[in-house]
Amino acid sequence: MIRNRSQITMSSSPTGSDIENNMQTDGKGSYRTPWGTTLSRRFVYVLMGCLFLFLVQLFLLNPAPLKEHRPSQAASREQLTIVMNTFERHDLMLEAIDHYKQCSVVKHIYVVWSEKDPPPESIKAKFEGKLHPSVTFRVETEDSLNSRFRPIEVKDLSLWVVSVVSFWYHPAVGDIDCICVLDYDKKPSQITMSSSPSGSDIENNMQTDGKGSYRTPWGTTLSRRFVYVLIGCLFIFLVELFLLNPAPLNEHRPTKAASHEQLTIVMNTFERHDLMLEAIDHYKRCSVVKHIYVVWSEKDPPPERIKAKFEGKLHPSVTFRVETEDSLNSRFRPIDGPHNDAIFSVDDDMRVPCADLDLAYEVWRGSQRSIVGFMPRVHIRRNGIWEYRCWWRVWLHGTYSIILTKAAILHHDYFAIYHQSAEQKPVRELVDRRWNCEDIAMQFLIANHTSLPPIYVKGNIDDKGVLGGISTNQNIIKAGHMHDRSSCLSDLEKIYGNMPLVSSRMIVDSAANGWTNRPSTVYEYLSSDLWKW
Repeated sequence: MIRNRSQITMSSSPTGSDIENNMQTDGKGSYRTPWGTTLSRRFVYVLMGCLFLFLVQLFLLNPAPLKEHRPSQAASREQLTIVMNTFERHDLMLEAIDHYKQCSVVKHIYVVWSEKDPPPESIKAKFEGKLHPSVTFRVETEDSLNSRFRPIEVKDLSLWVVSVVSFWYHPAVGDIDCICVLDYDKKPSQITMSSSPSGSDIENNMQTDGKGSYRTPWGTTLSRRFVYVLIGCLFIFLVELFLLNPAPLNEHRPTKAASHEQLTIVMNTFERHDLMLEAIDHYKRCSVVKHIYVVWSEKDPPPERIKAKFEGKLHPSVTFRVETEDSLNSRFRPIDGPHNDAIFSVDDDMRVPCADLDLAYEVWRGSQRSIVGFMPRVHIRRNGIWEYRCWWRVWLHGTYSIILTKAAILHHDYFAIYHQSAEQKPVRELVDRRWNCEDIAMQFLIANHTSLPPIYVKGNIDDKGVLGGISTNQNIIKAGHMHDRSSCLSDLEKIYGNMPLVSSRMIVDSAANGWTNRPSTVYEYLSSDLWKW
């Protein structure tokens, strides 16, 4: 059984005086565009205010037609006739008739009655003598779907049109000029059922100054121009939101990191030289990186042509650490050469942007006893058995308890404990036996020593090996990868004598992310410094 260790002594985070010195600013800010120009923070606030007004307009206001465009009571020649199809569902039919009777555009309702028995007197009695609209049950002699399109025998009808979704108006038609064929369970709104006005009517109604208005629930109106301005502001805001990122103030821009404020990369690779060289070139551009150690576990030593690329380079230095045995535990072997306390453990196929790596390192400096990384996982118990689950369960439950060491920062002291502690020997043997779970084993070690959860940092990382990994290159169920990792949870619990993993719901994101950097309350948009230049 592995006992809980005392807390590891780590370097301290920045002092309060350092923070106060850095906060001496005039409160102004700017946002940098991809083209090098900047936008003032006030401009962004104004856009947010416009968005708020637009959302009020969008969700709380309803269009109010101008007085000269409001529909009046339909004249006789501007009404329509409904032909309703029904069969043995009397309640629905009656409900439909009651619904359409409320529409002023409806003058007649004909119910196509194709049932074996005639309409009951109790139903016919409901509509006898009613003229607005009239209701007639048209009994069919045969049960046919064609019955719904049988002409209506009305002497004044000179034109009729059958349509489900459109209506035709003809000014020369007499009493009835439009037929609306409907099923009894279809209930379009009154506006949908209205017939189109004649050309002369349209010309008369269009004699206006071209302005429109929108009515609010409180009786006030907003001009159409105001709505257009809001839409324009929304467009500008979306450009700001998705294409621009906040630019830090000059006094808050990160400076060249000092030696003790940098980290060392330990990169795991195996027979993927092109990916490895690409990864080294990528991380060499990150100012926070001081040393890069490549864990070389291949049978042959590193080719001289590869080593020659990095000889004499000190910013950062690149060292190929040749391992004597092929073991997943090698990635956690303590570093003999120069190194920092912060170790970024990464696979050769993972590309973490320098800005995201800076953020993760900043988070780690504030909690150096924790493991900080970009890929969360969670352990759950089902039917008394531990199960290892990936992102979808993290998202579903809103919690995580494991950070994969394929892209994570942890203290170098944990490397020494992992490899040099006799209590960790059964753990290392488990990893070698299963050829899996070294990242879970490291999470157990850290959680057992600190009783702290890992820290998940949101990033925009690129996993170039996502389709070639052991968990994705085959059918996951058949490959057994997830089952093996679930078994590791139970095996490690037996070794430790308990389940030390600690879950967390915390997600860290950059304040420079314009999408997530939003206030906790809408009233912050109206904060006092919005009006201060």
